[in-house]
Amino acid sequence: MAPPYVTEIALLEVNDAYKSNPDLAKEMLDYLASIDGSQKIYYGLDLDNPDHWWLIIEWTTLEAHHKFMNDKAAYGLLAQKSGKFAKGLVRMFHVNLVDDASRAFSAPVTEIDIWTLKSDHHTDEKRKRATEIVKGVSTTYNGLTQASGVYPGSAGPVVEEDQHVAVLVAGWTSKEQRNDSLSRISEKRVLEGELSEFAKEETIFVKLSQSK
Repeated sequence: MAPPYVTEIALLEVNDAYKSNPDLAKEMLDYLASIDGSQKIYYGLDLDNPDHWWLIIEWTTLEAHHKFMNDKAAYGLLAQKSGKFAKGLVRMFHVNLVDDASRAFSAPVTEIDIWTLKSDHHTDEKRKRATEIVKGVSTTYNGLTQASGVYPGSAGPVVEEDQHVAVLVAGWTSKEQRNDSLSRISEKRVLEGELSEFAKEETIFVKLSQSK
């Protein structure tokens, strides 16, 4: 059964002040934790791009987040607090994950695969098939043994149809362990081979911490 919440994934670009003092983000994180509807909150730097800072929030409902966003005073305060450590928001979207992903978010390394439909494949059929394939890859990940280094995660469709199409989340002991384990899985290559015909993949690795 799908978790009773929607997952926000946001990317911010940090400023030089944050690089000198990462604690500058704490004020904003504490503020987000106080907002009605916010549940678990995870955050961390992109392991391959130290200018990128990822924020993941589990909201009770999409409406709860939209209510916060539509409150000009409350959302303006968020912008003020985030401005102390970030140059700005790069992108934000929501995902309906089919399973609880807390173990993946708490892993030593979290993998986030973001799939986006190619420009000539924006159809309901392709969106549905992309979600099916990404869920299939997630099931393959979650079926690996503990020795593979995987921390079970989840996958699901992106809510905003004008952005990405589907997301997969998995945890690993390390990037190296992940690459070694997946190199031996032919099913993943077959599934993603089909998906790559009509969608583009972006893979992010991040070390997340939890603030709520």
